Amino acid sequence: MTQPSAWSRFWNSGGWWKPFILAVAYVAVFQGISLLIGLLFGVFVDTENLFSSARSVFFGLALPVIAGSALLLLFARSIGWRAPTTPRSASAPYSSPTSPGCSSASPKNCSPAASW
Repeated sequence: MTQPSAWSRFWNSGGWWKPFILAVAYVAVFQGISLLIGLLFGVFVDTENLFSSARSVFFGLALPVIAGSALLLLFARSIGWRAPTTPRSASAPYSSPTSPGCSSASPKNCSPAASW
């Protein structure tokens, strides 16, 4: 097993001030990203009526949220907080009904259809 990085060890150790720093830094970076998106794509946003077109909604609302979400995912991945979406195992979570070990005595090894 590999040794966690200093970055990961810093965020995994306790302290009330670390979440505060993270929140303040996130809001600052999110606002910066939003301003940058506004500078680059502001011509597509209708400031009088934000919901006037799909393009205005995307560049005015959705793109900053998507960018902020990507930022949070990258942060979580960098410190190892983002768990895999599927567990790692030697076998699939559901075996086929014809696989060995699939019986009424041990339904946990069977697919849901086989246990009916």
